[in-house]
Amino acid sequence: MNKIITVALLIASTSFAIADGYNGPTNSAVGGYTGPTNTVAQYVSVKQAKSMSDETYVTLKGKIVNHIKKDKFTFQDNTDTVVVEIDDDLWYGTTIGPNDTVEIIGEIDKDGPWSNVEIEVKNMKKL
Repeated sequence: MNKIITVALLIASTSFAIADGYNGPTNSAVGGYTGPTNTVAQYVSVKQAKSMSDETYVTLKGKIVNHIKKDKFTFQDNTDTVVVEIDDDLWYGTTIGPNDTVEIIGEIDKDGPWSNVEIEVKNMKKL
Protein backbone atom coordinates (compact mmCIF):
# COMPACT_ATOMS: atom_id res chain seq x y z
CA MET A 1 0.00 0.00 0.00
CA ASN A 2 2.84 2.40 0.86
CA LYS A 3 4.42 1.76 -2.54
CA ILE A 4 1.18 2.69 -4.32
CA ILE A 5 0.90 5.93 -2.34
CA THR A 6 4.55 6.77 -2.99
CA VAL A 7 4.18 6.16 -6.74
CA ALA A 8 0.97 8.21 -6.87
CA LEU A 9 2.65 11.13 -5.10
CA LEU A 10 5.67 10.91 -7.39
CA ILE A 11 3.48 10.97 -10.51
CA ALA A 12 1.40 13.87 -9.18
CA SER A 13 4.44 15.98 -8.28
CA THR A 14 6.07 15.28 -11.66
CA SER A 15 2.96 16.34 -13.58
CA PHE A 16 2.79 19.62 -11.64
CA ALA A 17 6.43 20.32 -12.47
CA ILE A 18 5.88 19.58 -16.15
CA ALA A 19 2.74 21.73 -16.34
CA ASP A 20 4.45 24.59 -14.52
CA GLY A 21 7.31 24.57 -17.07
CA TYR A 22 5.14 25.59 -20.04
CA ASN A 23 5.69 29.30 -20.74
CA GLY A 24 4.07 29.78 -24.13
CA PRO A 25 4.63 28.92 -27.74
CA THR A 26 8.01 30.60 -28.33
CA ASN A 27 9.96 30.29 -25.09
CA SER A 28 12.79 28.11 -26.41
CA ALA A 29 14.84 28.37 -23.20
CA VAL A 30 12.33 26.19 -21.37
CA GLY A 31 10.80 24.36 -24.30
CA GLY A 32 7.22 24.18 -25.40
CA TYR A 33 5.03 24.11 -28.47
CA THR A 34 6.59 25.55 -31.65
CA GLY A 35 3.88 24.86 -34.25
CA PRO A 36 1.13 27.09 -35.61
CA THR A 37 -0.70 29.37 -33.20
CA ASN A 38 -4.42 29.85 -32.67
CA THR A 39 -5.72 31.82 -35.66
CA VAL A 40 -8.90 32.81 -33.81
CA ALA A 41 -6.97 35.66 -32.14
CA GLN A 42 -6.13 37.70 -35.23
CA TYR A 43 -3.43 40.41 -35.19
CA VAL A 44 -4.98 43.89 -35.34
CA SER A 45 -4.07 47.46 -34.45
CA VAL A 46 -5.57 49.21 -31.43
CA LYS A 47 -7.61 51.41 -33.76
CA GLN A 48 -9.07 48.32 -35.47
CA ALA A 49 -9.73 46.58 -32.14
CA LYS A 50 -11.80 49.54 -30.90
CA SER A 51 -14.26 49.05 -33.77
CA MET A 52 -14.60 45.27 -33.37
CA SER A 53 -17.41 43.39 -31.63
CA ASP A 54 -17.53 42.60 -27.92
CA GLU A 55 -15.88 39.29 -26.94
CA THR A 56 -13.74 39.14 -30.12
CA TYR A 57 -10.25 37.73 -29.54
CA VAL A 58 -7.38 39.85 -30.87
CA THR A 59 -3.62 39.96 -30.81
CA LEU A 60 -1.97 43.36 -30.32
CA LYS A 61 1.67 44.41 -30.50
CA GLY A 62 2.79 47.58 -28.75
CA LYS A 63 3.83 49.01 -25.40
CA ILE A 64 2.32 49.20 -21.92
CA VAL A 65 2.93 52.88 -21.27
CA ASN A 66 1.07 53.63 -18.04
CA HIS A 67 -0.33 51.95 -14.94
CA ILE A 68 -3.81 53.36 -14.26
CA LYS A 69 -4.87 51.42 -11.15
CA LYS A 70 -4.90 47.85 -9.83
CA ASP A 71 -4.91 45.64 -12.95
CA LYS A 72 -5.64 48.43 -15.50
CA PHE A 73 -2.92 49.73 -17.82
CA THR A 74 -2.68 51.94 -20.90
CA PHE A 75 -1.54 50.00 -23.97
CA GLN A 76 -0.32 51.88 -27.05
CA ASP A 77 0.63 51.01 -30.60
CA ASN A 78 1.32 53.37 -33.53
CA THR A 79 -2.45 53.87 -34.15
CA ASP A 80 -4.07 54.59 -30.76
CA THR A 81 -4.26 53.69 -27.06
CA VAL A 82 -6.59 51.36 -25.16
CA VAL A 83 -7.04 50.28 -21.55
CA VAL A 84 -5.96 46.69 -20.93
CA GLU A 85 -6.78 44.56 -17.90
CA ILE A 86 -3.86 42.34 -16.90
CA ASP A 87 -4.32 39.94 -13.98
CA ASP A 88 -1.30 39.48 -11.70
CA ASP A 89 -0.77 35.86 -12.73
CA LEU A 90 -0.11 36.86 -16.38
CA TRP A 91 3.15 38.68 -15.64
CA TYR A 92 4.98 35.34 -15.07
CA GLY A 93 7.70 37.20 -13.16
CA THR A 94 8.58 39.31 -16.22
CA THR A 95 9.50 42.96 -15.75
CA ILE A 96 8.03 45.16 -18.48
CA GLY A 97 8.62 48.90 -18.82
CA PRO A 98 7.15 51.57 -21.12
CA ASN A 99 9.95 51.09 -23.67
CA ASP A 100 9.44 47.32 -23.99
CA THR A 101 7.41 45.89 -26.86
CA VAL A 102 4.87 43.24 -25.88
CA GLU A 103 2.41 41.01 -27.66
CA ILE A 104 -0.99 40.75 -26.03
CA ILE A 105 -3.71 38.22 -26.77
CA GLY A 106 -7.00 39.26 -25.31
CA GLU A 107 -10.74 39.63 -25.56
CA ILE A 108 -12.48 42.88 -26.44
CA ASP A 109 -14.67 44.02 -23.57
CA LYS A 110 -17.47 46.52 -24.22
CA ASP A 111 -20.04 47.13 -21.50
CA GLY A 112 -22.50 48.81 -23.86
CA PRO A 113 -22.79 50.28 -27.34
CA TRP A 114 -21.31 53.67 -26.29
CA SER A 115 -18.86 52.51 -23.65
CA ASN A 116 -15.11 52.61 -23.87
CA VAL A 117 -13.34 49.55 -25.21
CA GLU A 118 -11.04 47.58 -22.94
CA ILE A 119 -9.00 44.47 -23.69
CA GLU A 120 -9.13 41.67 -21.13
CA VAL A 121 -5.68 40.15 -21.51
CA LYS A 122 -5.55 36.35 -21.64
CA ASN A 123 -1.84 35.98 -22.45
CA MET A 124 1.10 38.27 -23.07
CA LYS A 125 4.79 38.07 -23.75
CA LYS A 126 7.69 40.48 -23.94
CA LEU A 127 9.17 40.62 -27.44
